Amino acid sequence: MNNNLGEFIRSRRIELGHESMRRFARRIGRSPSWLSKVERGEERPGAETLLILARELNVEMAVFFAVAQVIEPDLYEAIVQDYENLAPQIRELIHKVAR
Repeated sequence: MNNNLGEFIRSRRIELGHESMRRFARRIGRSPSWLSKVERGEERPGAETLLILARELNVEMAVFFAVAQVIEPDLYEAIVQDYENLAPQIRELIHKVAR
């Protein structure tokens, strides 16, 4: 499994000066062991957790898709620029791809 996403989450968490992994995991409603697995690339967060992570890490949701390399850069740009205007079915599909 590609670990770009886990590495990004870890580096962004540290960059923003969030507390320990344990406290951050509790903040997002997950266990420290789960977050550790995500950061090591052994687990992938689902769409709901990605939304929480996006808020806590102050990034656009589409950044996670690009980092995880599940979408092409041009599509990523389109999503970032117009995410709120995408049809609900398209947003739902994007969230399913993230799982």
